Amino acid sequence: MKIGITGAIAMSETGHTHDLLKREVGALLESAQFARSKVNRALLSFLAERMVEGRAEQINEYVVAHDLLGRGDDFDPAIDPIVRVRMRRLREAITTFYDDNPRRLTQISLPRGSYVLALKSDGETPQAAALSATEPERPLDHTAEDAPDGDDPQAQAPVPPAPAAPRSARWGAMRAVSVLVLLVAVGFGAFWAWQRVYLRPEPVDTARIAFESYPVIAIAPFSNLTGNPANTAVAKAFQRQIAGDFQRFGRARIWVLSADEYSEMEGSDFVLRGNILDLKGSVDVAVELSDSKTRRSYVDTRITRYLEGRSVSDALHEISLQISGGLGAQGGVISRVSLEHMDQNLNSDNDDQLDIYRCVTLTDRFLISYSIEQFEKAYQCFEELTVELETDPAGAASWGTLLLHAVPEFAYMDTDQLPERMRSTSEDVTAYANDVADLFPNSDMAFILFSAVNNAKGNVDLAIQNAQHAVALNPANPTSYAVLAYSYMAADLYQEARAAAQTAIHMSFEPAPYMYLPLLVAGLVQENARLVDEARQNMAGKDGRTYDFLLLAAAAMIGDQATVDALLAQTEPSDDPLALVRPFVQGQIGLGVLERYLESVGVNVPDAPCLDSVSGNVSRGLEGCPR
Repeated sequence: MKIGITGAIAMSETGHTHDLLKREVGALLESAQFARSKVNRALLSFLAERMVEGRAEQINEYVVAHDLLGRGDDFDPAIDPIVRVRMRRLREAITTFYDDNPRRLTQISLPRGSYVLALKSDGETPQAAALSATEPERPLDHTAEDAPDGDDPQAQAPVPPAPAAPRSARWGAMRAVSVLVLLVAVGFGAFWAWQRVYLRPEPVDTARIAFESYPVIAIAPFSNLTGNPANTAVAKAFQRQIAGDFQRFGRARIWVLSADEYSEMEGSDFVLRGNILDLKGSVDVAVELSDSKTRRSYVDTRITRYLEGRSVSDALHEISLQISGGLGAQGGVISRVSLEHMDQNLNSDNDDQLDIYRCVTLTDRFLISYSIEQFEKAYQCFEELTVELETDPAGAASWGTLLLHAVPEFAYMDTDQLPERMRSTSEDVTAYANDVADLFPNSDMAFILFSAVNNAKGNVDLAIQNAQHAVALNPANPTSYAVLAYSYMAADLYQEARAAAQTAIHMSFEPAPYMYLPLLVAGLVQENARLVDEARQNMAGKDGRTYDFLLLAAAAMIGDQATVDALLAQTEPSDDPLALVRPFVQGQIGLGVLERYLESVGVNVPDAPCLDSVSGNVSRGLEGCPR
């Protein structure tokens, strides 16, 4: 057995090495880091099993993709980086475990660029570190306090107890202990059966697990009420078009029904029905979204588009985009209704079935309220997940959105109120956004996140470019247009910001208040009182001094003295009234006009040499400030 300079042990077929490998794999699998990740558990077990079987040298990217992840013969690592991403995540998890347990004498490592596990032994020979092949096994959670002095080299270095694992992980630990108790009774001969059962769990289909937590929308055939039987085919095509537009969001499972019958929609959460009323001169469509079980109606509306030289197909496409975007997007009707259901069933027996989708919708709720409490709820939801996000673009983007808002220097919220573990760094969120864009190159949500990160860092051109790409990937998503509007606003392009914000609002059945900020600032810059009034009416009632100062500037521009007086009376003085506005507005023209209108009603806005917000410093071109 050869020992390299670093102490890495060549993985031979000896029983001693197998014993060491088994011990370390067991410790990793029962750790807090691995208890939360079925994907890492499955990959580590797969690699260890191949080692024990003497097939380590056969492991490569294709083998992992085919044998563990279930990819087909058409798997192309140049297009699908899933194996490399999972190997990197596993390497990071192993490193984290040993960072938390540095005194373990024998450690597993996964060298960069390799698919073969290695053992490292510090300060002793491999023979001294290994157990006898006939020595009875101990449970994997065995600690130094339970063993006689010198009985176990690993136990001589006390290991801090891991935090309580989720319920599923605790069941896994109990199962492991039961298996090892059996080994004590039957001897080491049962080890080979153990490694078949314990080291080789069933492959984890995380894509299926994640997606099954999302609601099911059953789309019934649209009725042709135009009086022309030929339009029945148009109605069927429209049903399929809506289904396709819904699927681009990745936030629901879509069933296309062949008949509007309960037997077909049984098991769904929502049903979408509609009628084609007219296709002459205008396209007139009625749609209703209702609960599949209670038949409660959530949306019942009629949408008309005049042709005016356009084709019927183009008009129907526009209507389909509005329906799918208004219902299925971030903060849309389905998200809102799902949150209501989750609130009602928070402690029900099937509560855990909502898993990732709950986290996604809790993030939606935070983005509407911007409250610390809602942020913490969404963050904690993701912390408790038992599946990975690398097969779920909606979940991955939502998690990235939380990371983005938790970067202190971006000043999107008061991160001092957050626990330390919830705060992020600019470097971490940038790296994460890059990973998401690489994993999901066809997802608009990945590029919405990437645009927002670049906007926060002052990379306005990149922010605009990525937001435009998100719009191209999914023109039905109001969030894409809203993020594009903010990017334009950061660049002081207010005509473009106004148009993008108006599109976001138009595409939403229930526009979020944040969509109106670019409209308000554009109205102030362009001295358009009607635009400012529309925006402030839809932003009114929001909590927080940030909105109060924005509404105060709007009232000053319009000349609404009564509102000015009321807001001045209720708004507490601030050293910098625009402190929490700068990260969102950024553009020098927009910030300047807000400052001018606030100072016109007696609110002092300091022109500090450096601002707390890095993005504010970048956008205002302040010299010598941290960037």
